[in-house]
Amino acid sequence: KITTVWRGCVVIFFVAASAMLVPIFSSSFGMVLASFLVVEACVGATFGAMATMRTKLLPDALQASIMNIFRLPLNLLVVTGGRLGDLVAPKHVFATVSAWFFLAGILQVLLQHLVTASDLASPSPRKPLADPLAKSPLPAKKSKGARSPSPIGSATPKKGKGGDVRSPVRTRKSTGGAR
Repeated sequence: KITTVWRGCVVIFFVAASAMLVPIFSSSFGMVLASFLVVEACVGATFGAMATMRTKLLPDALQASIMNIFRLPLNLLVVTGGRLGDLVAPKHVFATVSAWFFLAGILQVLLQHLVTASDLASPSPRKPLADPLAKSPLPAKKSKGARSPSPIGSATPKKGKGGDVRSPVRTRKSTGGAR
């Protein structure tokens, strides 16, 4: 089952490709400005959609590595697009960027078909993140008179009029010297 996020990405890419064609065929400042604003909105919407798809497709342990690997081709596209502005007419640059957005839309459709074919589109039983404040599943060894650690951090217990009070504020020992 393909989610609306996947379909939304295809629409976003094709809308961005269409918007990048406007500066090729129009010299009206208002039309070109509007098309650039549409492209920027599409790029912004893509970030959220890609984050959603990334959580469904990439294992947590490998997400950072995989994303870093794909930064190299992305940076190559950015440099190529920037360099094209010095070498060819602006209309050709807009046509190239439009073609890249169109290609991204086609690749998104292909990814949808691959995911559907391999049944990855159904919600995968992902292991929930561990709660850092939850108790460990292994029983902790306690020595005589030992206290369990504070769930807030390494706060030190203080004795007050009302008995034992835990303070979430960490105290720092003075070293006597200036920093």
